[in-house]
Amino acid sequence: MKNEAEAFMNALTTLKLCWAIHRSNNAVRKCAGLLKCKFKEHLAYKSMLTIESSSNPMLVITLAEWELKE
Repeated sequence: MKNEAEAFMNALTTLKLCWAIHRSNNAVRKCAGLLKCKFKEHLAYKSMLTIESSSNPMLVITLAEWELKE
């Protein structure tokens, strides 16, 4: 479980770097689509799916990080 949580945090960081490089919601959604297959835990997979389908993926990423800190 801990490794999955660390992997999820790393994936969120990767998505933020993708945004910083490309400045494109579409690029972030594509990256989330590629990353979601790396997760076995349902919640992490579902979160990546939500990011992938969102019209504002950076907002979803920010909310996910905020939830993890709580």
